[in-house]
Formats: sequence, structure tokens, C-alpha cells
Amino acid sequence: MKHNILIAVMLYLITSTRVNAQSNFPSQYLDINQVKARISYPGANFLPNDTSYLIGYEVPKGSGKMAIYCNPIWLGGIDEGGQLHVAAQTYRQGGVDFWYGPLDTITGSTTPSVSSMYNRVWKINRFDIENFKAHFAAGDVQNGNFVPAQDILEWPARGTGNYTRNMAPFVDQNNNGIYDPLVGGDYPLIKGDQMLYSIYNDNLAPHTESGGAAFKVEVHASAYAFACDSLPDSLKSINYTTFYKYEFFNRSNHTYSNAYIGNYSDYDVGNPYINFTGCNAFHNTNFCYNA
Repeated sequence: MKHNILIAVMLYLITSTRVNAQSNFPSQYLDINQVKARISYPGANFLPNDTSYLIGYEVPKGSGKMAIYCNPIWLGGIDEGGQLHVAAQTYRQGGVDFWYGPLDTITGSTTPSVSSMYNRVWKINRFDIENFKAHFAAGDVQNGNFVPAQDILEWPARGTGNYTRNMAPFVDQNNNGIYDPLVGGDYPLIKGDQMLYSIYNDNLAPHTESGGAAFKVEVHASAYAFACDSLPDSLKSINYTTFYKYEFFNRSNHTYSNAYIGNYSDYDVGNPYINFTGCNAFHNTNFCYNA
């Protein structure tokens, strides 16, 4: 795991005692189609962010029916000296293994002040991008007659200092290598009709959730969905689907072996205490159903 890795992860079910963990992590909802999914805690999607126990994956949207309690990322691997490294969240009841923000590409470290700059989830709708492009072409952005969406203006495209210059993807309209939407007409490059984006790491502080040694890994996470109302019934499942992309960057000096990246998923289909889970190995698919 020395080089940058882009992976897709399978889902699997592990049961455990749930305890909500309150936090100041901000929330955004992926809600362009028939799913309303909370993206909040770094490395732990859908988890409630208060003591209400109102879980964060509602489908169909507006129905009050929740399907997934939480969906965090787990990492494990061994360095060349034989030491085990683990970064894994469950319900954050015991502590924290992931924090917002990038890592210094030289030292693999970060600071609370840098982390606080990235303590957010950016949310972009394709409509906002197309609207911005039309107004920029008409000169309305340059003369101040049109103000772009805040997350377009503040898109985390580039780092400073020793932090990477390749963070959130964007279209560089004037090919100058700088993200400058007001001057150059640059805009976020997203997947789907709505995309949420966050950057987090496992090395701001000790791992108080897993107790494992840090990887010094930086994660660029995207959550996106499509809204396709005009499709025939046979294809409308896309409107009940959400997608997740993770890019993992090893900022340490270690080369990891026997490294695994997984997706811990706690389903809540109907009564959460009588759920069953299975998989279709041929299609690399995991599923859950109620008894």
C-alpha cells in the first residue's frame, strides 16, 4: 500500500452494541433522488449526530423508513517492520480514528488548525454548475451580477504548503493550474447529478476507537447520486441508488503488506434485530433483507 490506491469496497454486516457519539462534525445530505443519506462523520457515513437515534439513510425519501444505521471505512495492514496498523470506526462510542483534513505530503502529519479548515462536507448540484457556466459565458460572474453557489467558490481543489495540489477534482477552464472560478471560469468536476465531497485522515491524533497504530493515510471521499425521473420503470432503480468513491493516499514512509480496506455496514431494514445478510460473489454484491 505504498502507492496511491483507488478501490471499490464490498459491504458486509457486523453486529455490535450501538452507542451514539455526539460531535461537532457538520452534516450534509445526499438527497437529489429518492434517497436521503447523511454524510457527516469522517469515515462513518449515515451515523446519527445527536441522541435522537434517527438514522441517516432514508429510502424512499420522506417516508420515514431507514435502511442503514452506519457505514464506516475500516483499514488494516502490516508495515515492513511487522507492526500492525488499524484505522476503523464503528459507532464512535469509544473514540475516534479519523479526522477531517489532508496530511502533509512530506511528514504525513497535520494540525488542528489545518483540520478545522476542512471540517465540512462540500455539496454540489449539477444544476448549480450548469447555471454557473451559463452566467460566466454571459459575463455575469465577472461583472458581479451573478454570485455562484458558495461550495463552487470554496471548492477544496488545491492545498498549500506541503499539502497536495490535487484534492477535489475540477475543470480548469483556462489551464493555469489554479482553481479560480471568478476569473477563469473553473468549476467542480462531479459525478452524478449531486455530489458530496470530503477529505479526512487517520493521523491527527491517537486512534482512540480501534487503538491501532496510524497509517498516515489521507482519504478523498465522494458520495453521489443520479436523478432520472423520465426513465422507464425497468430502469428506475437508479433513483433509489447512491454511490461512493474513496481514494486512499499513503503519506507515510512505510510500504504496507497484507493490507485490507473494508466497509462496515450496519443495516436497519425494518426491524434491525431480525435482519439477514447475504452476498452474490459472482457479481461482487452484498445485500440485506428483513426476516
